[in-house]
Amino acid sequence: MENLDIIQILKLGLPGLVFLLMLMSFRLISKQQEINKPDPEMHRTIRKFAYINVLLAVLTVSAPILEHFYINVDGNSGDDHVSDTFKINAYKYTGTLSQGEAVVCTNSPYKGRYLLLKDTEINSGAIIQVRSKASEPCINGEEQLRVSEDDAVQLGWENKTQGTLLVDVALDGYKFDI
Repeated sequence: MENLDIIQILKLGLPGLVFLLMLMSFRLISKQQEINKPDPEMHRTIRKFAYINVLLAVLTVSAPILEHFYINVDGNSGDDHVSDTFKINAYKYTGTLSQGEAVVCTNSPYKGRYLLLKDTEINSGAIIQVRSKASEPCINGEEQLRVSEDDAVQLGWENKTQGTLLVDVALDGYKFDI
């Protein structure tokens, strides 16, 4: 245990710090057990230190769980966030649009983000990634997505102009690694 790389452990963040504090508690208890006549006050102090470490460990474990249930992908609490995966009506775009780009509705919450698309009707297994760069008003107020002709072909839409896509939205500023 003497050869621990403390810097590497602390790079893990709060879990690394909690681990080091628990290790210190263990060493303090071990040292006290070696003494012939242990000091009761020292035992109480070590016990308090260990309780604090247990509390920090519980916080370390519960923080990601709480974040998952109470914080969305935008960092906002509540139910007004973009779902991780959803279905949307999609159309082949008739205007000029580069491969890897998509047109979304003007007020779309995922405008400017990377989207992972899969056709739900064609069982080709093709998945493509596009960036929702452009926006236009929605037709009939319906949330929709338009893809380039090249991306439509990759989705298996050689003879189709529209379909239902399964969409997964990347976090703002991130891209999928596929």
